[in-house]
Amino acid sequence: MALVERIAAQEGSLAESEAKVARQILADPDAINRYTITGLANEAETSTSAVLRFCHSLGFSGYKVFRYELMRELRSGTLTSRADLNALSAAAANISSAIALLGTMDQEPIRELAQAIKSARATYCLGIHRSFLPAEKLRMELEDEGITAFSAHDTVQMTHFAYSVDEEVCSVLFSARGHPKNYIDVLNSGLAERSMGWLITTNPRAKMLSQISHGIVLPTAGMNHPRVDDHAIMMAFVEMLSLAVRGY
Repeated sequence: MALVERIAAQEGSLAESEAKVARQILADPDAINRYTITGLANEAETSTSAVLRFCHSLGFSGYKVFRYELMRELRSGTLTSRADLNALSAAAANISSAIALLGTMDQEPIRELAQAIKSARATYCLGIHRSFLPAEKLRMELEDEGITAFSAHDTVQMTHFAYSVDEEVCSVLFSARGHPKNYIDVLNSGLAERSMGWLITTNPRAKMLSQISHGIVLPTAGMNHPRVDDHAIMMAFVEMLSLAVRGY
């Protein structure tokens, strides 16, 4: 059994901290070539110790050995079957289903966010790592509409923004898992409290939902293999939000 197939088979039996690592790898196995152990932990919104436990659960002595083996399989073509038509069709079906579910959501919070953006003197679009992608897309969409918007991709920039926020600023924070670990400095700065703060997440149990005044939980693309990155759904949501801002 190929390594990625072992990961998929074992994901359901892992503790949540290690399952996050499994899901991150399954979402994009090829990304392993650029991940340090710290980088993988950050992307998965977990700890380096969780990454190590994940590697041990697969029988590897450490992350470097695991990473080398997965990279070797990718280069050798062992995982070719993951790129066949069935896998691609399943991925497309997952994406299609999740995007379709966006249309069944309660649209009132989306309209409220659109109105908050239009009435704000500025909108801050925030996100770390991959969550910066929908944040940056939102900034570009708003600027196309002549709306003042800024984006930030790390806590240093976000904390700096905190000095200039007030109730006339709308801050939109994107975080797929909604875990406060990567945003602790931002939350402590009061940025979300002093502005019209919104959290966009795909995790209905996100801890930050209780720390930011408004929250929108998006549907996910499903947990079946091959798993689709939740950030693809967040990008689709930005398209919907942009339409709401334009008055559609």
